[in-house]
Amino acid sequence: MDFKYVRRCTHMVKQLLLGDAPLECTVEQTAFAAFRHRKAEADRSDPVFQGSYKLLCLHVMQNLTELSGEYPLLEDNEKPPSELVPDPRAWFNLAKRASDLGFESQTVTNRLSNDPDRAEAKRALLNARKPDLYSYESSGFDTLITTIIDTFNKAHRVQERQPQSTLTCSCPGEPLNRRCGRQYSSAYFRDRHSLTAENFTCCVEKDADITSLFVRRSVFLAFWGLHDTDGQERFNISNEDEMDMGESPLESGDANMPDLPAFTRRKRPRDQPRATGSGRSGLKPDGTSAPVKGAKKQAATPAKGAIRPAKVGKPSQSSKPGPRSIQKSVERKLNKENQDAQKANQKEVLPTEARIEIKNMFDKKVIQTCRRQSVIQAVEGLLRQSPDAHLFDKEGRGIILEDCVNVDCVLIDMEL
Repeated sequence: MDFKYVRRCTHMVKQLLLGDAPLECTVEQTAFAAFRHRKAEADRSDPVFQGSYKLLCLHVMQNLTELSGEYPLLEDNEKPPSELVPDPRAWFNLAKRASDLGFESQTVTNRLSNDPDRAEAKRALLNARKPDLYSYESSGFDTLITTIIDTFNKAHRVQERQPQSTLTCSCPGEPLNRRCGRQYSSAYFRDRHSLTAENFTCCVEKDADITSLFVRRSVFLAFWGLHDTDGQERFNISNEDEMDMGESPLESGDANMPDLPAFTRRKRPRDQPRATGSGRSGLKPDGTSAPVKGAKKQAATPAKGAIRPAKVGKPSQSSKPGPRSIQKSVERKLNKENQDAQKANQKEVLPTEARIEIKNMFDKKVIQTCRRQSVIQAVEGLLRQSPDAHLFDKEGRGIILEDCVNVDCVLIDMEL
């Protein structure tokens, strides 16, 4: 389930900011308390904090195996690797990234003081000249270490000769059984450097199938998502179809909006209605469907050149169906679809009791069973104890409070 993957990511953020200290609130609240750029009147919805926090989580996703010391899921016929341990260099880079983004804590400071390059340079000096036979001048030892670190920094990363990851593909994409939960090793090492804010907010090109990178993007947006900021929004006024597979999670015109924090979208002004296109849903602003609307328009304007049927007897074979018959045909089709949907819903009989699974920050599980009609009240009582808790169904998909009556198991995670 995806929330298990996300929990591993948030646990890395918790370890970065608090170390082994117990977590007294959510990870996001802990990060907000450690954010040095926060304003006195700001809360966690502040777009500057949200952008920095999401970039930090994105860095964790890029280096999850190195930070956790846990290998991704093995591919078929892949041999288990040798035992892994958390990489000190990965943790140092995470602390540096956190500091650059505006997060500070004693644990971050401690990790920044343990520079792996400095330790490696010191080790090289002592190994090159045995301490029992040679000694360095104490006043110049730090200078020698700094010189070696500067030499290390002159190295350039080797460009991996691997095709760049894309969000969609023309060939069969990521299999369905790999689209939730932890990543597989090939997907992790192929996509890790493509987990960027640009790829997670850009427009998606239409193609035959989605890739593993698209899956990571979807998981990120489902749990962390985009956040709003005040400001006038530029939006589509051409009445064109926007709601399609190729639409970005950003609103139209916001993909390259300058001077906004990462993962930010502009709020739409409430007093200005959004232009509505003919979209795939077929719904118009007045609530009618596109086919019926078209039928009414055709009823008002008879087809050019149509032969009117005689008042008595059968209509001519060359005459076209009348506007009235078109409208009735469309309405019958819509009514049949509604009846079929109602019958399908009636077949789904939910159990009279719903099971609520509560998972707290210490990984202790408590099972509480209540009647379905009282499940919302029970969940509300638990949410009052932890307002920032997240709700999921038994498959790990996020749900809202009103959805609790429609599932047979509600899982409440209080740590994310």
